[in-house]
Amino acid sequence: MKNVLEYLEQTAERFPEKRAVTDPEGSLTFAGLLEKARQAGTYLARYTSPGQPVGIYMSKSKDAYAAMLGIVYAGCFSVFLNTEQGTLRLRKMVETSGLSIVLTDRPGEAAQTFCPEENDRAGTEDGESGAVQPGDTESECAESGCVRNSGRNRARLRFLDIAKALSTEADSAALDAVRARQTDTDPLYCNFTSGSTGTPKGVLVSHRSVIDFMNYFPELFHITKDDVIGNQAPFDFDVSVKDIYSSLKTGAELVLIPRKYFTVITNLLDYLDEKKVTTLTWAVSALCLVVQFKGFTYKVPSSIRRVLFSGEVMPERFLRAWMEQYPDAEFVNLYGPSEITCNCTYYRVPGVADALSGKPLPIGVPFPNEKVFLLDEKGRRITESGRSGEICVSGSCLALGYLNAPEATRKAFCQSPLETRFPEQMYRTGDLGYYREDGQLCFSGRADFQIKLFGHRIELEEVEGALNTAHGVERGFCVFNREKNRLEACYCGQAEPRALKGELLKLLPQYMVPSRFHHVQEIPLTDHGKMDRRRVLEQLGEGAKEEHKV
Repeated sequence: MKNVLEYLEQTAERFPEKRAVTDPEGSLTFAGLLEKARQAGTYLARYTSPGQPVGIYMSKSKDAYAAMLGIVYAGCFSVFLNTEQGTLRLRKMVETSGLSIVLTDRPGEAAQTFCPEENDRAGTEDGESGAVQPGDTESECAESGCVRNSGRNRARLRFLDIAKALSTEADSAALDAVRARQTDTDPLYCNFTSGSTGTPKGVLVSHRSVIDFMNYFPELFHITKDDVIGNQAPFDFDVSVKDIYSSLKTGAELVLIPRKYFTVITNLLDYLDEKKVTTLTWAVSALCLVVQFKGFTYKVPSSIRRVLFSGEVMPERFLRAWMEQYPDAEFVNLYGPSEITCNCTYYRVPGVADALSGKPLPIGVPFPNEKVFLLDEKGRRITESGRSGEICVSGSCLALGYLNAPEATRKAFCQSPLETRFPEQMYRTGDLGYYREDGQLCFSGRADFQIKLFGHRIELEEVEGALNTAHGVERGFCVFNREKNRLEACYCGQAEPRALKGELLKLLPQYMVPSRFHHVQEIPLTDHGKMDRRRVLEQLGEGAKEEHKV
């Protein structure tokens, strides 16, 4: 197998009338999903060439799902532009990825979001915003579309209507010609993570890496055609990759859960019960929300039989609450950054007693065909129990690197010091871990200022970069309050906390915006003149700052 579309095609042949994907607006069968994806691929092939990035500016839905697969049929790779993220961050993602085409169901909003200065000029006679028509020449189209600067490149950003893409007659000959030129090392998707320089990093993942992961993931956790997968993660977060491709491979139904359902827990639990969801592959924070809002006092959905969680450390009391409600379900702690295609280790929680042992929950053992090991500061392998080192990974699971960021790629993806005879690339996670006496790997924190919050990795420097551009902030910085599991900002200046939060929401996705703002008279410094984060955390614990929850 060299292309993930083979999952869809084989499953559509076996179960053509089985539901493939469901959202609150309706469903598509596997045959219907296949047809929609082929239609979108045919349409896109008129506007782009294989190997190019194609953006999706839509809410998570069955149409967005079909669009993702259509991009693959066109021989391209997808960049999901989450409509709930801040405008400036979205623009940085477009510039970093070099996008020239975006599929959307809201072309006017997209044009205003990405190209406000060109919005009045956008549009052509067929209704596409800045779309180049088949057969048009560059000179004929020079006056339409939005011109975006992307480093050394200048590219017009064109917005294509998803409704037209999903109603185009599929051209088998054109799609077959694209497929014949593809290899398993071609990129499949690019998901953006937080960047320490203030510019988001696009993790570029190939077909090979996803296929390698899917060779084992569904079988390890017994996911079959009889399952219903409740998808919590947005499509720009790699937790969703496990849901999407487990469904396509096995024939399980994929139920898309809108984000708004997590703000009204009764609606969420009703939806899970109504759709008879059996499998949750969720970020830890999503599972915690159900307990925090006392959801199980309202309803315990009856069909859930496996809960796989990842993204951050699962707090003991929240895991206990879930396990007590589902004593016969399988609970699995998953670990791994986006750069290694979803996860590299897993740990099956034996039971409530193990979960409540008072010791850290292990991240477990490596997935098949993945090497996971610890290195000390000198690049030597750590094998003894109890000694901390950096978690490193090698194997087919590794991403291709960071899109249009060769220096960042060379820094994170490098030759393994354990192999001197031939090239063997590894990824340095920046996470610290140690082995228990029984050989299980445990996570013990970050090696730098990157944190995990709500299932997302966040570079504190990126948040601080936005904070220090806000009006009325003379100088600011952020700390992660581990005791209260929240991101907090401290600043000098005249800014009002509510206005400051509103400004940051325009610059950053919501999960990166601090939940507390502390106005300070001065920034505490270390003896070396650096911001003293430890001292600030101590003072916050003592309530020494003026705290604003907004």
